[in-house]
Amino acid sequence: LGKRAFCPVSQMDVRYVEETEEYLGQTFHFLITKYEEKGRNIVVSRKELLLEKIREEQEAFLAKVSQGDTVQGTVTKLMSYGAFIELIPGVEGMAHISELSWSRVEKPEEVLRTGDLVKVKILKIETREKGGPKISLSIKQTSADPWDSVETGFKVGEQVRGKVVRLAPFGAFVEIEPGLDGLVHLSEMSHTKRVLKPEEVVEQGEMVQVVVKAIDMDSKRISLSIKDAQGDPWTGASEKYGPGTILEV
Repeated sequence: LGKRAFCPVSQMDVRYVEETEEYLGQTFHFLITKYEEKGRNIVVSRKELLLEKIREEQEAFLAKVSQGDTVQGTVTKLMSYGAFIELIPGVEGMAHISELSWSRVEKPEEVLRTGDLVKVKILKIETREKGGPKISLSIKQTSADPWDSVETGFKVGEQVRGKVVRLAPFGAFVEIEPGLDGLVHLSEMSHTKRVLKPEEVVEQGEMVQVVVKAIDMDSKRISLSIKDAQGDPWTGASEKYGPGTILEV
């Protein structure tokens, strides 16, 4: 129309714009926000149109999803208590640290990075008077609970290999399958010595052989033994070392 308009850099996009040169030569739709002096002073905004489109997409998205649905999202921020995940532009939910993995997670950084594309299950959508809805998400519930297959996957007395994932004053937790760990009590760590601290026998991250001592499906607890996997050194001792046997030590 033979008129020139001005768009403040803050109104060029919904994101922060550092380099305005990237828009040179491109054609966009703008909303006229000011028209003065018979067209000699025109101010426009592209951001307002983008926000309107985002709002429409948000409404359409929220209208079609509900609690229990599984959708994709992008990890936008990691906090000590969980991860924020963007489902679509402008719609974000939070997965608590307890919902990131069936395995025990100390820090979200152990299993996620900003920018990761993940599948999430919508646990709850709560409307708020101000701002968008509050959405609770779960990553771990998009896969099967490892406890569902414990009774068919493991048997009492079976020897398996696992990773020491956590040390406690009373023993060590060993992961025998992703998301499935059991406790090796101090009393089950050694045949040959009295163990006062788990650090005397194992360290975090170490791979160890263990025997499944007990499985409690109601409490979801597995008891493991390192000493049973090693074998009792006293077994057969009377046959090997009778009275008068000479040993070289």
